[in-house]
Amino acid sequence: MNFHQIPPYKLQLIFLLKIGVVFFGVFFFRSYKGYGESSDIFSFFNAAIKTSKNIPIFDQIKIIFNLTPSRSTFDFLDHLTYWKKDFDYGLPNDNQTMIKFSLFLSIIGLNLYSVHALISTYLGFLGVLIIFKTIYTASKNTFLNLLFISLTPTLLFFSSGIYKECLLILCIGILLKIITSKKWLNPLILFLIFYSLFPIKPYFFLIISPSIIVYLFTKNYHPKKPLLVHCIVYLGLFFSLIMYSKFQETKFSKDDVKYGYVFDPIKMMTYKQDDFLDDGLEKKSKITKTLTVLETKSTNIYKAIPYGMYCGWFHPSILNCTQKSFIPFAIEYTIIFFLMFIFVIQTFQKKIIFTSETTLILIICIVYTTFIGITSPIIGNLIRFKTPIMPFIYYLLSIIQLKRTVKW
Repeated sequence: MNFHQIPPYKLQLIFLLKIGVVFFGVFFFRSYKGYGESSDIFSFFNAAIKTSKNIPIFDQIKIIFNLTPSRSTFDFLDHLTYWKKDFDYGLPNDNQTMIKFSLFLSIIGLNLYSVHALISTYLGFLGVLIIFKTIYTASKNTFLNLLFISLTPTLLFFSSGIYKECLLILCIGILLKIITSKKWLNPLILFLIFYSLFPIKPYFFLIISPSIIVYLFTKNYHPKKPLLVHCIVYLGLFFSLIMYSKFQETKFSKDDVKYGYVFDPIKMMTYKQDDFLDDGLEKKSKITKTLTVLETKSTNIYKAIPYGMYCGWFHPSILNCTQKSFIPFAIEYTIIFFLMFIFVIQTFQKKIIFTSETTLILIICIVYTTFIGITSPIIGNLIRFKTPIMPFIYYLLSIIQLKRTVKW
């Protein structure tokens, strides 16, 4: 990858800083007795190593490629920690994806935690570089912008280590590069990228799919107001899901939704909060005051959206920070709050022109942050889940500095 204005040693310096964060994270989480070893930064690696030591190599390969293993291996996986979720809502299990990733590294002879963490961090950093190269090409201070984005607390901490977000950022970067490039844009490649993205974070795939489709439409047909087209599509989908959920609520029970017998996105958001709270209490993590309480009636989602949007964008802030470890993130989101306020003002002043690309990024940020604000009542999860879209948020803020639209 050619970064015209950035010497290789500067990229290496940023990467070394991220590796330092990995070792800090290992020390930090292991200091929590009874919880640290069960955190994601260790759990996927531990599960993969346990699997590699207890089942034949041929069955390990079958597991990675979703083939049916032997009966004994199937029984082993049935009791493997993190391999199964209590409720999957009919979606792929993203924990299994990360275990398979670590299992693959173990098969090729890489059994050290530090090596797994190094590779995962590198893939996440590569994803950030791809995103940066794709959308920040108009920047004059290339290295300073990359340094700023890479060292902001959310991206620095949650794209360094064995996290799902590392693989997700890489897939997002590749997807973004493809859909904005005429050379590589074709249905087969798009299908392959979406197929690889879906098992990592299924709900992220479902949320951004309408935006990608509308973007490809607006890119080819050039409507005067691409933002309006996105809004119409998402509002139409939203009200359709509301009506579908209302129609289904007398036919199916809560367990039908949680076990995936029926697909109901509105009720999934309702029940997902309870799952996070139960998991947080089990791990003894710090729970926030309930950010958003959704009732079982689907129409109450209307009440949750505004506050969910606030929580997704600006929580925690310096006004409601409940833990010392959250202070860096609280400062980050408080600054974002004020800069996004300026962004809105400049939008109404028509200083920001929404191209198809700018609109795509804005819509993805709004819809995704609202979703995690509604479904994630635990501050730690709320911070971490923002990681994949932080490069996009900082892109929007860079437009404020440039006072013009950055064209790709």
